[in-house]
Amino acid sequence: MRAVYYRLYTKEAPLESNNPIFSNHRFISRFSSKSVRHPHRAASLKRCICKIEGVEGPEIGALYLSLSEKKPLDHSARLALRGNSGPGSSEVDPVIFVVDKGAAEKRPKS
Repeated sequence: MRAVYYRLYTKEAPLESNNPIFSNHRFISRFSSKSVRHPHRAASLKRCICKIEGVEGPEIGALYLSLSEKKPLDHSARLALRGNSGPGSSEVDPVIFVVDKGAAEKRPKS
């Protein structure tokens, strides 16, 4: 099973992950694609990230396929999370989850 890499942001700045994969770079994280419930849609991926990071209200966050994307995914967008390619398939091209600054400040610290 492949990993899904992600980074958290607010509109102002990147956020440190509560579950970083590198001790010297606390802004990137990953989880097994098995953790995302079916159907594999943007809303399911957002809920999974929120659970891992302790962020409330996945519906208020915006998910982007990469940093270069201009528009967030619709919550019903289907995602290919199986196989070697697809959203967040590497640490150099993670999915981006932008959360509300208030929600980010309320999350527990690891």
